[in-house]
Amino acid sequence: MKAEIGVMSQLTTKDCIDDLKFVIENGFKWFELGLDWEQNFNLSNEKLSKIKKMAKDNNIKLIVHSAWYLPTSSMLPEIKKGVITNKKSYNYCKKSWGR
Repeated sequence: MKAEIGVMSQLTTKDCIDDLKFVIENGFKWFELGLDWEQNFNLSNEKLSKIKKMAKDNNIKLIVHSAWYLPTSSMLPEIKKGVITNKKSYNYCKKSWGR
């Protein structure tokens, strides 16, 4: 298996589209959308659609990085249920990646 490298959004820019353009222009294979960055808290449906299209058109794999305080993989049922009930991360994934 060949190793692939990607970039996480919002490290130094204010717009994740600029980050995705950087990924495309520099030949990276993955783009990670960090939902814990302030710039990504309320991405519009239009921006999510644009991210999805740009990634698909350029064969970029997408990852959604949930905020550290949303432990979606917690073994504690109460925490897991609370996170799933919140659904913010889930809705972003569904809108962006169609899953």
